[in-house]
Amino acid sequence: LSSTAYTYNGDKKTPSVTVYDAVGNKLVKDTDYTVKYSSTSRKKIGRYADHITTRPGFGYTFTDKLA
Repeated sequence: LSSTAYTYNGDKKTPSVTVYDAVGNKLVKDTDYTVKYSSTSRKKIGRYADHITTRPGFGYTFTDKLA
């Protein structure tokens, strides 16, 4: 994630996501993996989960919390 915490200012927060494979190759968003954000508003103070799912063959799903 580009950031895991933000200062509240009333604006929507959507961090960028960068994913690498086991040997350090950068994966391509929407080709090698997808990102699904848990909430479309992301304006209120709280925690939000980001779900990163890789294409078949990579075999894992990652979830991180944005505070």
